Amino acid sequence: MPRAIQPLDKVQLAVYASPPHPDAPSDIVSETPLTIIVGLGVEGLTPFEQQLMGKVPGEEATVAVQPGAAMRLFGHLQCDLTPHLPAAPPFELRVRVLSATKADNGEVVKTMARMTACGGDCDCGCGCG
Repeated sequence: MPRAIQPLDKVQLAVYASPPHPDAPSDIVSETPLTIIVGLGVEGLTPFEQQLMGKVPGEEATVAVQPGAAMRLFGHLQCDLTPHLPAAPPFELRVRVLSATKADNGEVVKTMARMTACGGDCDCGCGCG
């Protein structure tokens, strides 16, 4: 039985974004899978993470991203997601769960340290500032 996503799981996602323009390609697919650890934000689970909870590999979640809503939806994950997204909302984000495993303590600590170093306004090149 595949593992359902739980807090502190390391989750690998395939990311698809559908632009709102009818003449644009139907799906912009990120070629690199996105790997996150669920539930590390200081505010608790983000709305995006809540959409992932309980999903198993092969299942999908869809989120409509409107202008000005990305930070609220993704919170601390925005820096990780930015390279996988179209330039700016609005778009529909669809993610397919590729894997879900319990993150080991070292992965959790490393991810938390990276989040602290960025802070969203660091000019580190992540694009979330």
